[in-house]
This record gives sequence, structure tokens and C-alpha cells, in this order.
Amino acid sequence: RAGRGREIAPTAIEVLPVDVEVTAVEEVLRTTAGVVRAVHLDVASGPVTDPAVLRLTRSQMALGREVRSIYPMAVLDDPALLGWIGDWAVAGEQQRVVDKVAHEFVVFGDEAVIAPPHWGSTEGGTVVIRLPLLVQAFGRLFEDAWAGALPVPQSNDSADVGTRLFTLLAAGFKDEAIARYLGVGVRTVRRRVAESMDELGVRTRF
Repeated sequence: RAGRGREIAPTAIEVLPVDVEVTAVEEVLRTTAGVVRAVHLDVASGPVTDPAVLRLTRSQMALGREVRSIYPMAVLDDPALLGWIGDWAVAGEQQRVVDKVAHEFVVFGDEAVIAPPHWGSTEGGTVVIRLPLLVQAFGRLFEDAWAGALPVPQSNDSADVGTRLFTLLAAGFKDEAIARYLGVGVRTVRRRVAESMDELGVRTRF
């Protein structure tokens, strides 16, 4: 039993086979409200590529439903994936990137989570979670990741490279991730860090 005598539904956690993933996503989209918060491990794959899911998600966004997504920074190296997330940005999706994504999941308001059943993998079917405790836990996991993530870099970003470099260093990103985000080589990043250290008269980047 849940607190205050409420019953937990027997379908609070459902493990579904691969062939019903798309149907499950459509059903959850239609029956929930609130912000959709997605973390993508494999970008441009899975149910999100299904035409029916695409249409339904975009129609809900057009009606004002907020969608926020976190992508791995590796998308910045792939023109096709950049095009994919660019299309979603045009449709109104709010986007951020992180160095690495640990697991893929989508939180639908305060009502449901859809995720693969095995941590760090998108294989093996789909789990639909409606247990409030777990939905809240995944929601908090998303918000913590979102707070530490960075906006998808724009070509018209007015901030100078030095300012963005310091922002990335302060956020704890490694040189390789910083290089990817800034669109420069790793050696360029290390050279800029060393030059900044000399200018500031400090011994370490910390």
C-alpha cells in the first residue's frame, strides 16, 4: 500500500517488449500532462523516430507543451545528428548537452517515465514506470543533469572563446569535451588554458 491508504496500481511498473514501444510512447504522451524531460543516449533512434510519435510530440509542442532534452556532447561531431537536434530546436524543444549520458529515459510530467530496462543500454524493450516515488526520482535526476548541462552552442554566440573556455572549465568539463564544444582541437584548448594561467599568474587550472 502507498501512504494514506492508497493502493499502488499493479501496472505501476510494466516491462514491455520491443514491438510495442511506439504504442506505449504514444499512449503515455496522450494521457499525461506537464513538461516532457528527455535524456538521450542514442540520438535519432528508437520510438522518437516513428512518424506517429514525431507528429504527436510536435503537435503537443505547438499547443504549448514544454519539451526539454539533454544530449551527449558527441552530437556536436556529427552533422546528421546536429541537423536532427536542430530540427527539434526549431520546433521549440529546449536543449542542453553534457559530456556523457549515463542512461536514456523520458519523464512525462509527474505521471510516468519510459526507459530501457538495462542501465546504460537502449536494448531489451521498454519499462513504463508510474510509481510516484520513481517518477519523482527520475525527475530529480533529470533536473540535476539539466543544471550541470550546457546550451547547444550556436554559431552566432556573442561570448568570446576565452569566456566560454572559463565557463566550461568551471563546470568541470574535460579538455576533449571543451574542444568539441568550442569546435577547436584539444591542443588549442590546452594552449589557451596555459596562456590564461600565465596571464593570471596561477600554477594550476584549479
